[in-house]
Amino acid sequence: MADDLFVFVHIPKTGGQTLRNHFIKHLTFHEEFIHLGPYGIADAERRGLPPFEQRPVEMRRRARVLLGHYVTHETHTLVEDKTPVHITFLREPAEMLVSYYNFEMEKTAAHDQPRPPFDEWYGKRRGDVMTSWLHTEFMGRPWAPVNETLWREVVETLDQFWFVGATEFLTEDAPYLLERIGVPTDVEPANVAGVHYPRTLSLSPELRERLNAESSFDWRLYQYALTRRRQR
Repeated sequence: MADDLFVFVHIPKTGGQTLRNHFIKHLTFHEEFIHLGPYGIADAERRGLPPFEQRPVEMRRRARVLLGHYVTHETHTLVEDKTPVHITFLREPAEMLVSYYNFEMEKTAAHDQPRPPFDEWYGKRRGDVMTSWLHTEFMGRPWAPVNETLWREVVETLDQFWFVGATEFLTEDAPYLLERIGVPTDVEPANVAGVHYPRTLSLSPELRERLNAESSFDWRLYQYALTRRRQR
């Protein structure tokens, strides 16, 4: 276990902040736990720390967990002499999209900017966000429309992960993951619309059906995640 490096690939709005808060609480932040996302990078700058990739090799070797939107297929190479253990969570497409919208509308309101209607916001993104995000942001491939070939490439990449789960079962699966990492296994959900900030849009049955249909590749990827989590 001491030679394992746990690498959490954080797709937006899939539960990453819940895990981030848990690791900050139970691991030494910026040493054992490295958050490669806006929060962690900004906090490191405030503390006068250089970017993770610019820190001395021995300092990087202390890392036990990497997590964030900026984790790529190459990030684990920054920590030498450790075995990468890749983990990610996917979410029902409709739930992810509406959660994403509610989160961005809360940020918009905080800056006194008008909140666009959902369809206007959604029209700039459309469907299959998770599949596209994994292909471009994690795998480092040029952007391309999601098709069968691209989807299969993403699945082949996820096949190499130690664990692929579903956000809806995060608190149920967390003990399995956290016990292996060696930290307490009780997690408290964070950044939930309607709990930690106002919910601008609620997901109706009709909208759920429409969004899942318009993200058919993401829907299939989510079904893949449900199958993978049951195989642990």
